[in-house]
Amino acid sequence: MSLTSVVAPSPAPETVAALVGERLSVSALHQLGGTLGGYSFVKVVVDREQAKIHFLNHARHSFHAIYIGEEILGVGEERVRAEIDSYNEAFYHAPDRRFLLGILALHPQMLSLETVEVDTMPAELIREFHAFVARYTDPSLPLLFKPANQLQERIVREIPASELPRVFAHELFSTAPFVALNPGTATGRVRAFRTEAEYRAATLDWTDIIVMDRVPDDIPRLAGIVNTRHTTPLSHTNVLATGWQIPNAVQLGALAEIERRGLDGKWVEYTVDAQALSLREVDEPADAAPPAWYAQRVTLEQPEAEHSPIVNLARLRASDRHRYGTKAANLGELHHVLAHGSQRLLGFYQVRGRRGTTCSPTWPACWTFPPTPTFRPRPAGCSTSTSACRAASPCRSRCNGGSWSRRRGSSRPSGS
Repeated sequence: MSLTSVVAPSPAPETVAALVGERLSVSALHQLGGTLGGYSFVKVVVDREQAKIHFLNHARHSFHAIYIGEEILGVGEERVRAEIDSYNEAFYHAPDRRFLLGILALHPQMLSLETVEVDTMPAELIREFHAFVARYTDPSLPLLFKPANQLQERIVREIPASELPRVFAHELFSTAPFVALNPGTATGRVRAFRTEAEYRAATLDWTDIIVMDRVPDDIPRLAGIVNTRHTTPLSHTNVLATGWQIPNAVQLGALAEIERRGLDGKWVEYTVDAQALSLREVDEPADAAPPAWYAQRVTLEQPEAEHSPIVNLARLRASDRHRYGTKAANLGELHHVLAHGSQRLLGFYQVRGRRGTTCSPTWPACWTFPPTPTFRPRPAGCSTSTSACRAASPCRSRCNGGSWSRRRGSSRPSGS
């Protein structure tokens, strides 16, 4: 059972390509359109040459261009796809374009109209598009234009709101009852917390699906997240959920729904997709084996936080990772290798830094490689399968950064 559901008429059959030249009712919107992020939507095409509007049947035509080609221009899908760049240029960038393309979405008590993100529609076409579509939508629902990119946002802000009703993405986001932050499916135990104090007092496990208003940034790795208030898509917890590949969503009213269904502490199958969030009660698994990441935990060194003065990156080595972090320590180690060379890390070659008159004055050093080594046949009697060696004397001399040896199987490069 979905936490968000819309009672809507049956979808229009695929034999119906679009509703053309007629007013779009809310019922027809549900029949023709799809659902994304909890909102019903329908694709719109305005033919300026014919002064006609087309509301596309999403089940039959997922793309504006294919619909225009097949249903208006009489061009087959295969040809449209083969020449899609020229069609896109005409549809989304031409100043004298014939067609205006957009998406109409149903929100609580209003409709929003927007173009695709790449559309460079100028102010006069935006006004025309909004006015034309408004004549064919339910008059009880105000139609607001939603800018799809920064160019359109700048254009819209210069038009008086009385002439062009508008709504911005952040305003819609703050009112959306459902937002899919990271789609996926997981099986786990619901843990609902109404306050952070309740959360701090609990012990969480890898099987838990946490449900709360604002999920703390220090959450341990678990099975899923349900945010019952809005959070930004790039918040720390959302980045974690994406990296962990666990389902994560915003669902207003989730705490009340979980309480009504008595799901707190129960095992569920938690699914997030583009349309909705669902919690389906299941039996507790008899043998819930911990995942690999849980069984193979990594123990980190205790960080040094009291005495870590700011130093030049070149002075850091890999052993400083507990004081300055792994990234900084590794960069310092790399700087050391480039400055002093390393037979172990660089293998056959050494990189040496030198200053010279040919160096750019803005560079602290020039990095040069020694000339390509001369390969010579392996000396007779050396115990190795390598067929060539850069050597000055039999066996014990340097060979590509290593040494030959008469001992069986001993051809390990020196310094490794």
